[in-house]
Amino acid sequence: MNFNAKFNSDIDFSQMCVDGIATFNETDLSGADLRDVKLSGANLRKANCTDAELSQASLEEANLERSIFNRADLFGTKLNGSAFYGAVFGDAQINEETEFGDRCVYD
Repeated sequence: MNFNAKFNSDIDFSQMCVDGIATFNETDLSGADLRDVKLSGANLRKANCTDAELSQASLEEANLERSIFNRADLFGTKLNGSAFYGAVFGDAQINEETEFGDRCVYD
């Protein structure tokens, strides 16, 4: 499943589960509702997730390189093993349930 588009801010991907690898490369997901989304292993390289609602999302082993998460809600988000090289998390919200795991990939 490949996406390369700008979605309206009212789009609701909450609780979406994708079999296989979803590709949101360079996709504008700003303001999107991605609560509880299951996108482990997804390619979100250069995705704009500014103001996105990602609470309880599962993004383990995802490629998040050069993605933007400004003001994103990452409460309880699982990011274990994800690639973060060049990612921007300006004013992103995390809590004690947000998981980065014991390893993150930077190259």
